[in-house]
Amino acid sequence: MYKKYIPIILILLVVIIISFKYETKEIVPIIEEKVVNIVEEETIIDIYVDVKGEVKKPGVYKLSVGDRVNDAIVKAGGLTKNANIKFINLSKLVKDEMIIWVHSKEEVKDKIIIEYIYKDCDCQNISEPSETLVSINSSSLEQLMTLPGIGESKAKAIIAYREENGSFVKLEDLTLVTGIGSSIYENLKNYITL
Repeated sequence: MYKKYIPIILILLVVIIISFKYETKEIVPIIEEKVVNIVEEETIIDIYVDVKGEVKKPGVYKLSVGDRVNDAIVKAGGLTKNANIKFINLSKLVKDEMIIWVHSKEEVKDKIIIEYIYKDCDCQNISEPSETLVSINSSSLEQLMTLPGIGESKAKAIIAYREENGSFVKLEDLTLVTGIGSSIYENLKNYITL
């Protein structure tokens, strides 16, 4: 009785084996292609970055994929006392043949340099240093938004804090506003007044 089913079982086995081999042939090239891509990406291990300006040892430095602008500055001996990193994104990934220019405090005061930095910076709301100070106790939303690093949401938070708590007593109290930490305050302190 089972002898009748033997040819059918054999045919099914042959079909399964052939289909299995056919499926693996499609998968193998895809896997091989991905492995080749990964190997190609890993072969580009070293990149070269030119660090200029207000660093202790300007020059071309060998870095690795995944290194950041901060790593390049450290390799260049660190910053000079005259360096201004206010508009440098230290966390930015470096690329091969990249130039990192650390500007001096004097250069950043110059409007042309500010415009140049603005084009290459991932920062938002960079504005030219103002001759007049902005009052954190009485300025409007628009006036607060002229400050570097202060957009509409932070300006609204400053006004809300004033309305809830009264006037700021000292400039450092600005750090009590939600979203404004010590680093933002350090960038603002030369542009604000009570």
